[in-house]
Amino acid sequence: MIERINPAEIFPVTTPCVDIDGIGRMLDGCGTDNRNDLLIIAIEALIEGGKYTGRDIVSAAVALGFKASHAGAILNANRGGTPARHRWQRGLDGFYYLHPVKLAA
Repeated sequence: MIERINPAEIFPVTTPCVDIDGIGRMLDGCGTDNRNDLLIIAIEALIEGGKYTGRDIVSAAVALGFKASHAGAILNANRGGTPARHRWQRGLDGFYYLHPVKLAA
């Protein structure tokens, strides 16, 4: 008999500690209804607060009321190695980071 392997044991799902309520309150106080701007603010807050993969960020965005497809599109559209053109970058480890220039601001 072949023993089945649980994929979760090989690839554990990360569950970072995200203060969804705190980010939600911050978004409520932003004074804009532009969903793109709000999502960018939320993603930057998440990245600044810890080490998150794309899956973590999209999951948190969904918990904040955004569509997963929208979150993925904004995450990818603003990712890159040029701080003048991109808001964040993804490291070789798969985690997202704000550019050092952005952190200094």
